[in-house]
Amino acid sequence: MKLDILMPHYNEPWEIVEPFFDSVKLQLGVNFDDFRVIMVNDGDEVVFDKALFEPYPFKTEYYVMPHGGVSAARNYALDHSDAEYVMFCDCDDGFVNLYGLHLLAENMASGYDAITSVFIEEHRMDDGTYRILRKERDATFVHGKVYRRQYLIDKGLRWNPKLTIHEDGYFNCLALMCTENKKHIDMPFYIWKWRAGSVASKGDETFVLRTYGHMIATRMALVKEAKRRGFVDNAQDFVVKTVMDSYYDFNKPVYLQPQNKWLVDIAEKEFRKFYMKYRADYNATSIDKIAEVMYISRSSAYIQGLRVEQRTLNEWLNHIVYEVEE
Repeated sequence: MKLDILMPHYNEPWEIVEPFFDSVKLQLGVNFDDFRVIMVNDGDEVVFDKALFEPYPFKTEYYVMPHGGVSAARNYALDHSDAEYVMFCDCDDGFVNLYGLHLLAENMASGYDAITSVFIEEHRMDDGTYRILRKERDATFVHGKVYRRQYLIDKGLRWNPKLTIHEDGYFNCLALMCTENKKHIDMPFYIWKWRAGSVASKGDETFVLRTYGHMIATRMALVKEAKRRGFVDNAQDFVVKTVMDSYYDFNKPVYLQPQNKWLVDIAEKEFRKFYMKYRADYNATSIDKIAEVMYISRSSAYIQGLRVEQRTLNEWLNHIVYEVEE
């Protein structure tokens, strides 16, 4: 079984990318002839010298395309792959387990359409210290997921080029929704690293609010595509998840600080667009399902610092409908 690691880069110098290549080189128990990195330069002026890839025991193909954003670059890499399996990665991350590729090879041999895993998030705190977070069954992030390439082709699954931030939630939720032939690995092999200056700015706790319009665009595109494919129940689940995540996001202590009120005001307007569009789907969802999703979102929010809700869910939704102006 062959695996192509598909990786875009834009405004990342070689010293940022090199640790990822080094982490692949350290993998044990595999034949590197079965693995390849396809790297796509998304219009960055800094073009890597291909001699940089020569010391590594696996093949690397390097392409340069006009700037189109991360989703377009991932599609470009996918179009240049001919391997049985593909893994979408960020160029500033890496493998945290020396047997990660070996673990993947064992599971790819079983012919799963999708293989997901626990992954590690390196989270930088405001005081400069780091927290290492274990991310469990997360369908939103691209990290630690492998797909059978022909499955993606057969289902017409591609990255939405209109989405450039929070874009992986659209692709991964669809890809995992369209098949039951999938496997989850409880051992982490991938680490999502914090890096100052990255698009995600993982150390800034206001990132979600600053990019809220992008997230809502992703959720709208996801609900629309799920409905188009006939997954009405899944679409409703995505609506409820968006409502609950937003409710607890707006209750985080950092967003209650006076200096962040302008960010909250903008984000609430973006959420209102979503909620008014899909309010009927939310109201059609059973109480049990809402309670289940609410528990999951609340648990995640507590890990990230939430201590008490400032208002009830119904009070907040009424605020969104009647007090927030578009």
